[in-house]
Formats: sequence, C-alpha cells, structure tokens
Amino acid sequence: MNGSYGIAIKYSENCCLTENTVMNGSYGIAIKYSENCSLTGNTAKNNLLSIIIEASENCSLTGNTAKNNLLSIIIEASENCSLTGNTVTNNILGIIIEASENCSLTGNTVMNDSYSIYIMSSENCSLTENTVMNNILGIIIEASDNSTLAGNKVSNNEYYGIKLQNSDGCTVNENTVSSNMMSGIHVANSDNLILSDNVILANSLSGVFLQDSNNTALFNNKFNNKNNTLFEGEIEGSVWNTTKTTGTNIVSGPYLGGNYWGTPNGTGWSQSSTDADEDGFCDTPYNITDNMTDYLPLKVIPEPESTGSDSHSPRYRPASSPSEGVTAVEGGQQRAVAGQETHVSLNGEASGVYGIGFTSESYSGMVITRIEVLDTRTAVNEASEKTPEGTALQYMHIMVGDSRFESSGNIRSGYIEFRVSKNRIEAEKLDVNTITLNRFHDEVWNPLPTENTGEDDEYFYFRTETPGYSLYSITGNEIGVKEDISENTDENSTLTPETRTDDKQETPKTTPGFGGLLTGIGLLLSVMSVKKNRPE
Repeated sequence: MNGSYGIAIKYSENCCLTENTVMNGSYGIAIKYSENCSLTGNTAKNNLLSIIIEASENCSLTGNTAKNNLLSIIIEASENCSLTGNTVTNNILGIIIEASENCSLTGNTVMNDSYSIYIMSSENCSLTENTVMNNILGIIIEASDNSTLAGNKVSNNEYYGIKLQNSDGCTVNENTVSSNMMSGIHVANSDNLILSDNVILANSLSGVFLQDSNNTALFNNKFNNKNNTLFEGEIEGSVWNTTKTTGTNIVSGPYLGGNYWGTPNGTGWSQSSTDADEDGFCDTPYNITDNMTDYLPLKVIPEPESTGSDSHSPRYRPASSPSEGVTAVEGGQQRAVAGQETHVSLNGEASGVYGIGFTSESYSGMVITRIEVLDTRTAVNEASEKTPEGTALQYMHIMVGDSRFESSGNIRSGYIEFRVSKNRIEAEKLDVNTITLNRFHDEVWNPLPTENTGEDDEYFYFRTETPGYSLYSITGNEIGVKEDISENTDENSTLTPETRTDDKQETPKTTPGFGGLLTGIGLLLSVMSVKKNRPE
C-alpha cells in the first residue's frame, strides 16, 4: 500500500486479520468501535502509525511485527485488549496504551525505540514477561492506577528502566532491571506501591529513585548498583522489609525479610556485614537514611566446607583434553544439590572468569569445573576456522562436570561472571558497552546477552547467561563501531537528576480520524528531550 489506510475496520465484530503486510502509508491497520477482533502475524512497517485500536473491546494482537514506524501500536479508549508476543523495533513510539482499562501486554519484545512502552491515563493494566531493551526510555506508567509489572526484563535503556508517575496502588515484582543509564526504577508522586522480588543491578544513576511518594513497600529485592537508592522530596511511610517468614528469598536463603544490598565493588551492606548464626540475615539492620531502615537485610549463607562425609558422594569431573594450545588452566569445585542453584568461585587470573553458576536438574555431588585458556590458532581451528564478530580478547573452554552432568537436559539457569581489564579495553580502543561473551555451538558463534554489572579501578565486570558450557570468546567492538541488532529477535544518597534538553521530534499536523489521540501524541513528542544523545 502507498496511501492513507492499509486496512480500516469500523463498527464490526469478530473480525480476524492474519498475516497481512501493510507499509508506506499513514495508517497501517485501524480498528474503531469494534469488538472481539484479532490481529495475528501481521507486519506493519514504514507507516506514520502502524496499528491503532480505538474505542473497542476484547481485541487481541498476537505475534505481529511493527518496525520503522513513527507510531507503532496504539490502544486508545478501549477495554480488555491483549497484546501477546509482538515484536516492536526501530519506532519513535513503541506501544502506547491511553485512556483504557484492563489491558494486558505479555511476552512482547520492544527494542531500539525512543519510547518503548507508555501506559497513560489507564487502569488495571498488566505487563508480564516483556523484553524491553536498547530504547531511549523503558517502561513508563503515568496516571495509571493499579498497574501490575511482573517478570519483565528491562535493560540497556538510555534513561529510566521503569518509571511510575502519578500512579497509585501499582505492583512491581519479579522484574530484572539492569544496565539502564538513569535509575532502574523511578517512582514519582505515586503512593501505596509494592516493589518485591526484583533484581535491580548495574543501573548508572541508582537502583531505585523515590520522589515525593508515600507508603512504598520494598522487600525481597536484590540490589547491586553503585547507588542503590536515591530520594527527593517528601518520602513518608516507606517500608523496607516484611516480617520474618519461612520461604526462599531472592538470594536463595530460607527466610523472607528485607532486601539484599550489594555494590559492584563488594562493599554493600549485605556483602560486608556478618551473619553469625547463618540464618540468612545480617546481624545488624541497614540504615538507609536517618528515618528509613531495612531491619532484616539479607545475607548469602556460605556453603558448608567439605568434610570426609563427602568422600562417598558422586564426583563429576571434566574429561581430560590435549594440552596443545592451552596457555593456562583454572579450576574450582563445589557441591551441587539437585534443584538448587550452585555457584563456583574462581580466581580468574588468566581467563577473567571469576564465577560460574548453574542449577542441576537431576544430579547431586561434587562438581569440578575447569577453564582452559586457548591461543588464537587453536581456538579458531576448533571453531572450523570461524571467528566471532569484533575484536577477540580471549578464547577458552569452560567445562562443568562430566558429559552426563553437563548435558543440556541437566543444567539450566547457567551463567558466567567475568572481568576485563580497563587497560586492555583502552589499548584495543574498545567500547565497553560492546563487550560480549560468545559461545561456539552448533558450528556457529552465538553472542550471548552480556550485561555490565560494575567496575572498580582496574576492571569492568560482566555477567552472561548461557544455556550450556563449551568454547567461548570475549569480544568487543572498536569505539564508533556499533552492532546492528535491529533485525535480531532471538539469541545511598540524595540527588536531583540533571535536566536534559535535546532535539525534538517534529509531528505531522493532522491525521484523519483520530484527532484526540494525536493531540496527546503531539504533546508527548514535544517534550521528548531524549532523541539521540546518550548521557555521559
């Protein structure tokens, strides 16, 4: 299509739109005053507005793709609409829900947009298991009471990860919010919120930022940021722990209570405090400010030391391998219990790997890990002469237990923690934001999701999730060279943030049929002081 409308539906019921492509128009798909309509597997690209649902009920959008549009998916003045498994990339505005009720967003991927997900003037909306990354702004909830955010992954956005403003009674739980350039979670002028069971780490400004908000309950969260908390304005009635209750907490301890307080350099309260009785709580409360205290800060319970009773337990040892091409060997061991997370600490002097974690589904016993640092010739030869993209800093085998233990059917939730020296990154002229751990598997190098978890005077620290263990390479791109991922859909202080002003996005003067909505969008775009400049 190359006109105003691709597909327009009004005053209709029970319509199905499946696997259509609409492009290069003003509107891609427009549905108005309709009920029970479903949009499945459609593609909308290069439009002014790709998909809009207005004044409609019980509509569903499933598995659609919207990219390279000015406005991507808009739900306005509608009820009980669901968006599931959609991919929204390279738009100015990603998913917008306005003046609507009981809408749900589940399993959507929103990447490389300016505004990713914006819920405004709506009620009882839920956002579950969405992936929101590499946008200018992450998830914004504005003037939308009783919203629920659960199980979302929000990372590498240039400003806030999640922002709730003028929204009361919202619940934010079990989200992973990491490596955002401002605060991980910003709560402004919002009361009676619950933030629990979230992993909040490596956010540049702060983990959580409370601003003129009251009666916020924050417990069982894992913080690991340079500044875990920031406050501004009047903050009253905040609670930082629940009562001691039996149950597995965020760091696998036996009781629920407060929060885990870590910092990238290892000096956080939960990292440096004692736990004499090993009940999983620090021996002393954590005074966040003069009038805010976590009375039950969490502590990781150390693994018991090995005794002679372990001598009859199974031992899972990696098979021996040829020594040719191996420049260094590092190893560690840890007792694994089936169904529980196991963490192995390593020195990382040669490989840079200082921690390996996993959960064994079926086997318990002593697990031996070995890392073999390889020279480039040996690694490339093993990888069938293939090399990963970027500058390779390190090649290595990582082996966890024997072949039976290491099988994909046994290991889950695997991760690798590693560091790279600042001197090496400077010498190679690399952009630290492009440091990636790659795994060679199925005859191809697979870049794994890698997050920067912190730094000290000598090193940058990273964490990568991995589905298994094999041959790896640490790579990075030179400064000024950016990886094109637009098509990739797979594998405690008080501070006032700076006011930032950048170029503003110009909006069209008129668009037929939806004047009320575009008035709001025009206002939204007019205050977008966030177009392209990344904060330093």
